[in-house]
Amino acid sequence: MGIRSELHPTMIEEGNYTFPYACYTMSSQEKHAFCQFLVDLKVPDGYSSNISRCIDVEGGKIFGMKCHDCHVFLHHFLPLSICGVL
Repeated sequence: MGIRSELHPTMIEEGNYTFPYACYTMSSQEKHAFCQFLVDLKVPDGYSSNISRCIDVEGGKIFGMKCHDCHVFLHHFLPLSICGVL
């Protein structure tokens, strides 16, 4: 099936397994920096709604975005933040 062996669960004792983190998993400091970037982001009027209202910086979570906001986030803001603007 082509499943990567480095992501397979490993048994630590009978009935308990540990799952390794994937390469794209962010640490808590990276989540905080990413969310802070989104809170501080300024866009022109009418481009998208105020995305900073959908960000929980302390918890590192994004919630409650509308469909258009998700589209703008995935196509414009996410590549911008990954390119090294952070």
